[in-house]
Amino acid sequence: MVEEGIYPEDAIDDAIDHFCRVNKTTRAVFERHLDAALVEYDRLSKLSWRIDWGSYAHMIDDVALARLGLSKSTDSRVIAR
Repeated sequence: MVEEGIYPEDAIDDAIDHFCRVNKTTRAVFERHLDAALVEYDRLSKLSWRIDWGSYAHMIDDVALARLGLSKSTDSRVIAR
């Protein structure tokens, strides 16, 4: 979001400082958490996902789904393309 201009450049450092303060830890520990999270993000991004909205399917806006490149099927599931 910083790259998109939604947040200023210093927002990243503010978020890291907040993480360290809340978790009573160091920046080095934060960096290890970040590295592990990015590895997990890469792994999960390679999977095919099917989202089952269950009893909330009636609340899903078809226009919003279309904007995201998703569609609602007849069995209340959304399958990512």
